[in-house]
Amino acid sequence: MILDIFREKNTEIVFSVLPAWEMFFSMHVLSNPEHHASRKKWAESKEKSSPELIGRIRELDEITNTWTIIIDSDRWSEIRQMEIVEMFSYFRKMTIYQWNERMQYSGKTMSMKERDQILQVMEDYPMTLFSGSRIPVSCFPWWAKLISCVFPLTYCLNIIRFVFHIREEGKGWIADLTGLMLCLCIMIAFTVFLIRKAEEHNRETGELQFY
Repeated sequence: MILDIFREKNTEIVFSVLPAWEMFFSMHVLSNPEHHASRKKWAESKEKSSPELIGRIRELDEITNTWTIIIDSDRWSEIRQMEIVEMFSYFRKMTIYQWNERMQYSGKTMSMKERDQILQVMEDYPMTLFSGSRIPVSCFPWWAKLISCVFPLTYCLNIIRFVFHIREEGKGWIADLTGLMLCLCIMIAFTVFLIRKAEEHNRETGELQFY
């Protein structure tokens, strides 16, 4: 995501934030914290707060080359400036053959099951971080609060906290329920759209696959 560009004579300076890089590099650190001594305390804190998710990240160490298969690929330039949600959409559209093309440099191949596991962990990672399951959303900076709004888990957690009287009674539960229903409706509509597109593709090609 390019923030600004300065040009003067034959010089160009680009200021950018690479969310995809930050995401994959943090997953790389979590998969093998012993190689990143300066980040070890951070990795240990994540192990305590999200042990199940960290375990899933490490289970895929071998097939993902400790989560560097994307950033080390010769096609990294295609996604380096993407935002996280945009990147997920991009990966979901890739076939298993395209995934394995990106892995040629490593000499490995993955199955559809492994591809699906990788996608699930990739999508669960930011959702767990931004939903407020470990840190209350109220403690987030404004930009992180905006990101948390796109995850249904955020609203589910708020409703559960209301039911168990963990949050102030009656505070914002209608807004949380409305947000949850809106997110679910969007997800259902998008799923129906994808299934219809997949069926059209199947009729045209005769291939029984959804990817």
